[in-house]
Amino acid sequence: MRFIEVLILETKAVFSDIAIVLTIIGGVILYAFLYPQPYVNEAVSELSVAVIDSDNSDVTRRLKFMLEATPQIKITNEVQGLEDAKELLRRDKIKGIIIFKKDFTHDIYLHKQPTVAIAADASYFLILGAILEGASKTV
Repeated sequence: MRFIEVLILETKAVFSDIAIVLTIIGGVILYAFLYPQPYVNEAVSELSVAVIDSDNSDVTRRLKFMLEATPQIKITNEVQGLEDAKELLRRDKIKGIIIFKKDFTHDIYLHKQPTVAIAADASYFLILGAILEGASKTV
């Protein structure tokens, strides 16, 4: 028997048994409704974030002020380098890192697209989503 023939036979066998069909359909429906229930009322706010401001300009200071104004982000640390920020992330002191590169303001004046790097703890999707949402609303 070829692969396609076996696939067709197995598909017919699965869908000919009503118990299996109900299990598949019911399982998908139950999973779709029950899995997100623990997260329905969760709203994460004031997540501690470290900022690496290599530009240290009026523009980046204003952006940090605006980031702090979002309900999702609370800037708890300003560090000099990425290794310091990574260490804070590893020790669970912060949930995310926002990086303004050295020529951030210069790129704006040259009408270039400035880059803001955002790193967050992706082990908990709500944290990652909240930091990205707060930063994207600001920047």
